[in-house]
Amino acid sequence: MMKESQTSKRALADQEAYTSKEPPLSGTGTGTTDISSVQRFDVDLSVDGSLRPGTPIQLRLSARNTLEPTPATVRITLPEAALLQRARGKQKGKQPRVSVEMNETLSSAVEVNQHMGSGQTVNRTKRVTIEEPGYYRVLATAHAPDAPITAKDGRWIDNLTSRVLWIYLSEEGGQITDRFNPDLLPDDARKQPGPLTMRDERFRFTTSSSASSSGQSTAKLSGPIDLSLSYVQIQGNVVRPVEDAEVEVTLYQGQNDQAVNGYSRDTDAQGRVTLSCPGNGYYAIARVYADNSVVNVNDTYSQEMATYHFDDNDCGDMVSLNADSRVAHTYLQMSDAIDASRSFFNHSRGEIQVVVGSRGSVYDPGEDRIYLEESDADGGEFNNFIISHEYGHALHEKGLQGNEGGNCPRPHFLSGAHNLTCAFSEGFANYHAVVTVDNYVRGRVEYNYYYPGRSTTSTSTPLDDGSIIEGAVAAFFYDLTDPANESHDNLNFPGSYVADIIETCEVDGARADGIDQIITCLQKSTVNYNDYFPNRSLTSSGWTEGATEPSGWDRTDIRKLWYMNLYGEVYVPPVHAGISGSQYLDEYETGSWTASASGGTGGGYTYDWEVSRNAGSTWFGICGGSSTCTYDAGAISSTLDARIRLTVSDGNDSDTAQKSFIVNNNGGGDGGGGDIGCESAVSTNRICL
Repeated sequence: MMKESQTSKRALADQEAYTSKEPPLSGTGTGTTDISSVQRFDVDLSVDGSLRPGTPIQLRLSARNTLEPTPATVRITLPEAALLQRARGKQKGKQPRVSVEMNETLSSAVEVNQHMGSGQTVNRTKRVTIEEPGYYRVLATAHAPDAPITAKDGRWIDNLTSRVLWIYLSEEGGQITDRFNPDLLPDDARKQPGPLTMRDERFRFTTSSSASSSGQSTAKLSGPIDLSLSYVQIQGNVVRPVEDAEVEVTLYQGQNDQAVNGYSRDTDAQGRVTLSCPGNGYYAIARVYADNSVVNVNDTYSQEMATYHFDDNDCGDMVSLNADSRVAHTYLQMSDAIDASRSFFNHSRGEIQVVVGSRGSVYDPGEDRIYLEESDADGGEFNNFIISHEYGHALHEKGLQGNEGGNCPRPHFLSGAHNLTCAFSEGFANYHAVVTVDNYVRGRVEYNYYYPGRSTTSTSTPLDDGSIIEGAVAAFFYDLTDPANESHDNLNFPGSYVADIIETCEVDGARADGIDQIITCLQKSTVNYNDYFPNRSLTSSGWTEGATEPSGWDRTDIRKLWYMNLYGEVYVPPVHAGISGSQYLDEYETGSWTASASGGTGGGYTYDWEVSRNAGSTWFGICGGSSTCTYDAGAISSTLDARIRLTVSDGNDSDTAQKSFIVNNNGGGDGGGGDIGCESAVSTNRICL
């Protein structure tokens, strides 16, 4: 999609030709406390050497498994250097063009696949030589792809750990940096990772498999530029396209560096976008943002995911641009999670900003911003859960009329027993994550793995009030909308119904702030505070909600879910007794009645029938223990206003029902042919007095 404008909306305020100078983003709000996790691996990475092109560089990697034994893969990868080495092996030129293929797996400088015992350390040293000056990334990872994301002392385990360093190589001696710093490159160089390329040289990275052997200028002076945007997926070293990235292009006049025009275009599903040739005497800067209509992602150092400086030397070319791996992965994963969220809950909110950095993973409601820890942006199984979890908070706050929950301790865990408001807020965020990200966590929530819970201060004593356990609250929410596939689960509500309840439920004139109040609105009756929800000191006197009950709504089935998920109990509905049968009888006519019974354990009902001939004043037993009963009043001298009563029992629970019936005195029962005027009465609704 192309969005033309007179000037780029961001770039015109920044006349610097090569790099953004916007200040780092920072926040001051406390936010919702992030979920605590444990890194399975400790990974250390160091680089030594003169840091000059063509001289050896020594890489040292140490990876220690801190938890139980597991198969693991430990790698060191230099993405730009690996691509350059491959190109130099295929091409004879001193500055070969470097072809980048989507979905290719990059070769590793070090790769170790072995079973790592608890506490075992893998140490590796690797000497590498990079022939050309430039700026090169070193990526070290330790990954246990087959290890479960099990909880340790209530915490999740992150099975992927990464470390990144950057090597700037120059003839004068370079630097090691934690991040790509374009200010280290010469002023007349392209501000790009990889081999040093000057502005008057052809861009070195290309998508063309038939790249020319030289990076020197071969201006075509015509035709658009075909740009391909990709990133290196940390989990697996795979080159992936960046879809739907915003590419803002600002055109500058070469003589005075004045911005004169601009336009914006988005990359397609293959990460490709077409840029217009600047023309003679002009140059342009393409600033690439992880930005669409629902999410904007950047790191704390720059709002740009990548930049590309081009002029008429690039016209007609096919170039490959590499984006920041953590920003790109977060952007794509968050976009997918938001799409899934909107489809499932049928609720939305405005665009959310996400900042990848070192503040922790947290949604700050005061700033309406998500902060994501770098280690949670690596692409591991738990990382993707965290991304959607934090968006769940953002949706709750801005898309469901505000999150009244919170008040969580730091840290808090899925199995932590904290308080009603914390469990409600975090339980919904966990639920949001498992319905929008299909991974190992979903199965844990499905089977309510986190109940009973553990307190933050004591992980050994189980606490069985699930209303204050965020994992148990998530399990309850999940059972409301997942397939009816468990003995206690007969419901399969749409996610929109749950969202509508959360959005509109009010108790005593205030928005619901605990799962007990949400349940009150769901089942349309106040919960049993005498035996459950001990952390709510006051019971409600009134409630309202604006959701439309879906097909299959059933109060008993809702109670079954919260009894099991929050208290580990099988809900046994009260025994209910009913009677159907005769209402009007003639003298000597036999009446028949049938019992109906529901509720209880369903293991076997017992029946006790009684009849009253005087409108309920006195009773006597009839019919034994059958579920059906017959009775003939015999000869009567006057019409009977009678009652039949049934008691149904199931264990210690029972219920009683009764039914009125009339016996007409029309059969001669007085021995003298019956009451005058009643001898021929046969209608069942006639009463003879």
